[in-house]
Amino acid sequence: MSLREAVIIGGTESPVGEGVNHAWRCLIRFEDETISTAIVKKLDARGFSVEIFCSVLCRAWGLSVPEIVIIKDREFLVASIDVGYPNLKQRLNLTDDLPESIKQALVVNGAKLISTFSSTPLAIAVDEAINNRDRNLGNILWDGNNVSWIDHERALGYVGSKDLNVLVSLALMSGEAEKIKVAATATALTLSSELIVDSTQNIQGVEDLVDFQKFVLQRIASVTTLVVNRFPKPDDLLSNI
Repeated sequence: MSLREAVIIGGTESPVGEGVNHAWRCLIRFEDETISTAIVKKLDARGFSVEIFCSVLCRAWGLSVPEIVIIKDREFLVASIDVGYPNLKQRLNLTDDLPESIKQALVVNGAKLISTFSSTPLAIAVDEAINNRDRNLGNILWDGNNVSWIDHERALGYVGSKDLNVLVSLALMSGEAEKIKVAATATALTLSSELIVDSTQNIQGVEDLVDFQKFVLQRIASVTTLVVNRFPKPDDLLSNI
């Protein structure tokens, strides 16, 4: 698919204050002169390509991910349309300066909340397919009704993150793991392998596109098993008694 391109309207930038990439919110202007509010971040070459590829693929698979936009004439700057609602860390008032016991309690509350989202099983399956290990409360947006899933530049085998599916870990905290496991496993079966190529083959500016496609095609062949294996088996649970 062809992505839209835009330019930043100077003087409208303000820091978002979340995440490792020091993103900022600003107004962007498209070629047709329409203007939108967007969240912009600067990535390295690989992160730029991975973010674009995964965002397009996630949307093709039906996950709610804000539209990705290429910033013209600025190297490795990528924008996503601002959906206008906060992430779960903000919703829960989860800040780094809180005592650990309170932070842990808030994370559990977040896990219980995520277990109620209808799109969580799909997000688990998609994160497994793209090997996204960087899911966290800061990149799940929620306005009390709608959910959006953002930040995928650390997918596709990013080194430096533990090999886990964070949403599964949160499901285990929520007490709803079995229900979510069943739904996520069923949803994994619906992920189309054809869309891996069809939805991404015409993306501009993405290095290693074919390698990315091959990586996900390899994982999609066994994604149901990968999802199931993220959840503890009965024997695993009994071993801790």
